[in-house]
Amino acid sequence: MMPGGPYPNVQYTGADQCWCPTCPQNVAQVYCWDGDNPGIAYYVPGSGNPPQVLSLPIGAHDPDIIVGREGVWGYVVYELGTDIVLHEFTCSPPVAATLSLGSATILSTNGRHPNIDREIDCEFSGSKVAVVYQNLTGIPDLEYYEGTFNSSFNGPLTITNLSTPINSPIRSYVNRTNPDINLIKFNNDFIYQFTFCGYENNIYYDNMVDYVHETSSIIGTNIFAPEIPLSINNLYDVKPRIDGNLIIFDPPQYVYTDQSYIITVESNNQIFYSHANALSPSWTDINISGTFAQKPAIAVHGDFADIIWSNNFHGKINILGTEIHGTIHSSIYKDGNVNITSGYNFFVSIHSI
Repeated sequence: MMPGGPYPNVQYTGADQCWCPTCPQNVAQVYCWDGDNPGIAYYVPGSGNPPQVLSLPIGAHDPDIIVGREGVWGYVVYELGTDIVLHEFTCSPPVAATLSLGSATILSTNGRHPNIDREIDCEFSGSKVAVVYQNLTGIPDLEYYEGTFNSSFNGPLTITNLSTPINSPIRSYVNRTNPDINLIKFNNDFIYQFTFCGYENNIYYDNMVDYVHETSSIIGTNIFAPEIPLSINNLYDVKPRIDGNLIIFDPPQYVYTDQSYIITVESNNQIFYSHANALSPSWTDINISGTFAQKPAIAVHGDFADIIWSNNFHGKINILGTEIHGTIHSSIYKDGNVNITSGYNFFVSIHSI
């Protein structure tokens, strides 16, 4: 249950955690949710202090959240009507953990489905932050902003619609939707990796990944094969997720390891995942056969990753998950076995701290 809850009619949630040297367990955690009473919460495990909770504007929808700078600064991004709003917040861990919402910035007046990410090593004030969303005007269909903690953001920047794939024929999408972002740092270099659903030849396909250097230049595109046709009727419900934490620069190119990124996506009650560096990229279904599955989330830490999703294995909506080590997923499932009566979207965070 979210801190201070229950909260009715929640559809989307978010979570993050970061290194906090003044916190008892060296970690600070943040959460966000929408529904009838949207809000954010800040929690310091081991402090003995209850979570600090603040409300977001009524109508805030599909939020995502990050925290950094030793647990004292963060951002939450959300839809408000067709506005994409970036809202900063601050806190003072661990004893005087007073959560405070700061200024809000409207990134777009005609957007949907925002997501935000930060570089893993976020104890410094200059840490990179990026936000991606769908532009409903259609040209361009995906945009992003980049910035740092406690600074202004640069944008909107365009994610190129066509580039040279690594392992598939070139495919130019008429429309792209439901983007997610993974931000990777190598030394002082930053790579933005975007995943999304695309539309071509009257079929909505799985998703693809653009590698974008921080100079906004495309340096590669990976389209996984085989494609997974997605129903046009449920396109907006299919939201691919991406996370990763390792990239190697071997001049003049970047080398992507198995954990450079992992993508998970749902299709027809199946939960698929695939890796960046697989020699023969393919999708692996990890859901329990014959059970309901929707809205997976993923987090990567070193050589390990966790994927969770909503499932009805117990005859009710609950959380199911599994661990991936390298490229192999565990045969053992992590069963939340909780009775969820409203909403079924989850976010897992195991960022390095």
